[in-house]
Amino acid sequence: MTWLSELIKQINLSRSFAGAILMATGILLIGPKYFPNLIDPVPGQWRWFILCAFVLCLAITVIWLVPFGFNSLCSLYSYVIHHPFLMDESSWEFSVLLVLGTYADKVADLDQLSRQVSISKLELLAISKKLVKRGLIRENGYDENLVSLTELGRKYIIKHKPKPSSA
Repeated sequence: MTWLSELIKQINLSRSFAGAILMATGILLIGPKYFPNLIDPVPGQWRWFILCAFVLCLAITVIWLVPFGFNSLCSLYSYVIHHPFLMDESSWEFSVLLVLGTYADKVADLDQLSRQVSISKLELLAISKKLVKRGLIRENGYDENLVSLTELGRKYIIKHKPKPSSA
């Protein structure tokens, strides 16, 4: 009986083989109903075998697709949550970005920024971590107090910078 478990393990490892069997058995089961001129019906004594192979390969395919689908949904959720263009423009993050925009391509020190934006250093570190996750700024690899805008951060500031009011 161990040969059966080994066979299932080998089929599970060969996803393309399982997919090919799934498609072939699906065509043999459903094809004669919709395309009777092209596909001959399966003889009655073989129909149960085709049906079992279809169900087995369908189960293997579903087992393979569930983790892939879950990982894809998690990645999509993370992408949407951290997308820079979905940020609230009235937040502290946007204020920090505007101040960093004055530095343009230079490295900014978070100690100086905390005085300019008038928030605590701890809050500023948390905000900078969020902006790093969104890809708008990059931290210096040796000192987390030194940050600079990324290309995406520059584009974001240019697109969302408040226009000066004409008086």
